[in-house]
Amino acid sequence: MSAPTIWSEEVVARLKQLCADSLPNTAIAKILSVEFNIVVTRNACIGKRARSGIPTPPGIARPRKQRKPVGFRRSAFRQPPHTVLPIANGHEISMPTVFPHACGLLDLTNTSCRYSYGDVGKPGFFFCGTPDANLIEGRPYCDAHAQVVWRRT
Repeated sequence: MSAPTIWSEEVVARLKQLCADSLPNTAIAKILSVEFNIVVTRNACIGKRARSGIPTPPGIARPRKQRKPVGFRRSAFRQPPHTVLPIANGHEISMPTVFPHACGLLDLTNTSCRYSYGDVGKPGFFFCGTPDANLIEGRPYCDAHAQVVWRRT
């Protein structure tokens, strides 16, 4: 036994007629609900339209909203250990060249800087490890590396 359906031939014919008039799916759902004394939702109209192959007029689709640009971006590259790196706002910062807290992946703690040096899986790979970071506060890097990784755009 099949489940009861609201889509009788009469309702589908009216749906096609309303779609031909380029009405939005919300309006079509309200009209069908009132005319046939049934509950038709906007999504039911969209689904039936798609299953029946009824084309959607170009003006019906809602345009996508433009995303706002993000204030910070993460650097897409890793810098080798330099003494000085230029920053987007024009002044230079001093990068650490000695790493007294260098550690491996399993040695990281909540307060360890997660800025990595070297290639993963190769000898010599390590994390900065400076205890200035705090993951609970959302700071995975020490101050010097945070200025390199997150730059104002």
